[in-house]
Amino acid sequence: MQTISQCHSLLSKISNVWEKRSQVKKKELNPALLLDASKPDFRIDLLPFKDHPAFLASSQETKDKILSCGCISSRLRILLTSCFFKFFSFMGSVM
Repeated sequence: MQTISQCHSLLSKISNVWEKRSQVKKKELNPALLLDASKPDFRIDLLPFKDHPAFLASSQETKDKILSCGCISSRLRILLTSCFFKFFSFMGSVM
């Protein structure tokens, strides 16, 4: 899918510069210690349509893809919110 590859491309670019740009992260973490493949990428209870019949009737593969998209969109929202506040704090300092 085009959208998934665009998201993957964006997240790859962000992760490549994260260590240089981040003000919080200090060193690379071992992903094997952080990721548990047996757990979903995103919490189902955070989906606004978690009780919708179409979601409940979907295959596990489809649910897994939806949860992965939920994770990506949540991280992107956090990133964009951070950029938004940094931009406006910068604009306030130059005005």
